Amino acid sequence: MTILSNAARAEDATDVRNAVSACRQAGLSDAAHAVLTNAGLREPEMVLSIVGSLHDDQNYEDAAFLTRSATQHTRRQKVPLSDGG
Repeated sequence: MTILSNAARAEDATDVRNAVSACRQAGLSDAAHAVLTNAGLREPEMVLSIVGSLHDDQNYEDAAFLTRSATQHTRRQKVPLSDGG
């Protein structure tokens, strides 16, 4: 899975999109989901860039999957606010 993790950390959103596309074309849905899940751990600006690249490719299903993955990661990272008391 290291190769997939590295693909998710590519500097260019298009590279991540291409990695997902290659996985899909090879029939490797689990690998595509692994790339997207790892990409969801990135900074929000990069996640949005990848989502935009997936949209440009009309890959709305994977864009939605990435959005859900990033949202779940963000929710797990939030620390409850103190009530001040």
